[in-house]
Amino acid sequence: MAAPCANALASPVRECFIARQPIFDSGRHVIGYELLFRSSARDHFNHHDGDAASSQLVSDALSVFGIRLLTAGCKAFINFTRQGLLQGHAYLLPAAQVVVELLEGIEPDREVLQACRQLKRDGYTLALDDFQYNPKLEPLVELADIIKIDFRLATPEQGRRLGQQAASSQRILLAEKVETWQEYQEALAWGYQYFQGFFFCRPELLASKELLPSRLAVLRLLAELNRADVDLESVERIIKQDPPLSLKVIAYLNSALFGWQYHVTSIWRAVVLLGLNNLRRWISLFAMASLATDRPQELFRTCLVRARFCELLGRQAGLETQELDLFLIGLLSSIDAILGQPLEELLERLAVADDVHQALMSGRGPLGRIYALVQAYEQGDWDNVLATASALELADGGLVEAYLEALQWAADTSLQVHQACL
Repeated sequence: MAAPCANALASPVRECFIARQPIFDSGRHVIGYELLFRSSARDHFNHHDGDAASSQLVSDALSVFGIRLLTAGCKAFINFTRQGLLQGHAYLLPAAQVVVELLEGIEPDREVLQACRQLKRDGYTLALDDFQYNPKLEPLVELADIIKIDFRLATPEQGRRLGQQAASSQRILLAEKVETWQEYQEALAWGYQYFQGFFFCRPELLASKELLPSRLAVLRLLAELNRADVDLESVERIIKQDPPLSLKVIAYLNSALFGWQYHVTSIWRAVVLLGLNNLRRWISLFAMASLATDRPQELFRTCLVRARFCELLGRQAGLETQELDLFLIGLLSSIDAILGQPLEELLERLAVADDVHQALMSGRGPLGRIYALVQAYEQGDWDNVLATASALELADGGLVEAYLEALQWAADTSLQVHQACL
């Protein structure tokens, strides 16, 4: 999700806020990101300033942040008002990289239909946002490639009926605000093909799963590394007891991520080169990648962004001595979704420090406030972003820089980690 830039009070500098929300296909692969806007960092979006906000978003996405960085090469789903549509703002963006979302309430009058038909002829993809069936919208439905249904508003009967109608009309149906595994399964059964919401950040409520030996070894490794008095002999023993884990750890440590001249052949060698804190950090990173091998890659990338964002914000807040804990908080933020088990149970098993436990479970303490700020930023909750940042005495501009650095770091690291884990 994204918001346009907002003028800081009593400052000539225009501060920019940005976040995004992934959109998945039925295989839970990311096909794009929706960029949403607000009229300012302090105000919620409202219709009277929608035209300015929409044009500002397009401008900033192109000239300030860069579409490719925001969407990792996938499509950008961007809302357009009637005025933005008629003024041709979509043509500022490459047709292959954007989905033009028509905001709810746009009437299918002659000018709107003409503009939509021209966009279609020029290769653009059209979507109807927050769609609720009305016969007068049929001309737009005929032109739309994607129809978005709000699962918070549609009843099960409406959701099922719309799915059947879209299937018969060859339209792609996108279920947005899907927040539970059950809703995701219902949407799949009803013929929805794209999905948007926070379901991927929650445990999959299935039958209890037995951890395979390799996963058990990874969890034991994480638990050992989170001890106050790490026993390196125990770390080495855990890794050696699981041959696939041993091979992957050595391959990972020898990957281009570190750029060492000589190959690492033992955990002891890694300790010498990295130091204990960096060893904790990187093996924790590798462990999460291993646990997430059968989950959407976006889930792992999200954890990486949160981990680095927490770490960078911690530096700005004067918590340099707890950077590793902040990195771990972001990294473990979705371990319940990765393993399909309650977060409380997993944190107990990992024996994380009390302040890490409190931050993840209740948002308490300085670390909890940093994590709450990261969550609010990710969700585009700018009121909470500004309130929490103010309490932590963080500058707005620093948030933007930290988030963009976290995005870039996560993109680079995700690719290298997954290559090393193959």
